[in-house]
Amino acid sequence: MLLLKLNLAEILKRKAAFVSISQNNESGGALGHENHRERGSLPATIKTLKAARKASNFVSFNWIGYNIYRGSDPQNIFDKVQYETWVEGLNVNEEKRQWDNELVDELQELVEPDDLQSHECALQTSLIGTPFPLELARKRVEVIVFKEGVHRRKCSFGT
Repeated sequence: MLLLKLNLAEILKRKAAFVSISQNNESGGALGHENHRERGSLPATIKTLKAARKASNFVSFNWIGYNIYRGSDPQNIFDKVQYETWVEGLNVNEEKRQWDNELVDELQELVEPDDLQSHECALQTSLIGTPFPLELARKRVEVIVFKEGVHRRKCSFGT
């Protein structure tokens, strides 16, 4: 009922940020089972981004990557075990790890020099340990439009 009462057209006129979360390479990589290409996430992100770039109220564009190789991230004993299970049995070298953590080519082509690019370093949130919260505060963003990739709702809900 609440959503029916919200005027989304009015809300989207406020200072806004576009945020892409975890739209990493995955075809044949460690995240290949996620299949975000097949779910339609990439075309939807491109369409949303192009509309946001045309809108004068979008003041911030953010690309937040997702890394399953978390050996060097801060972690407690629970994180350590969870992170280890993500990569258990994978036989990858450093080059492959870097590729898995990069933004997909279709989106990398659309990144502009002033866009903020970072990687999530706290489990399922972009608001801890990244420059993202400061970006939102400095630009006085009131509305955030999220497009999620590899991990769909998990990372967006966490953020």
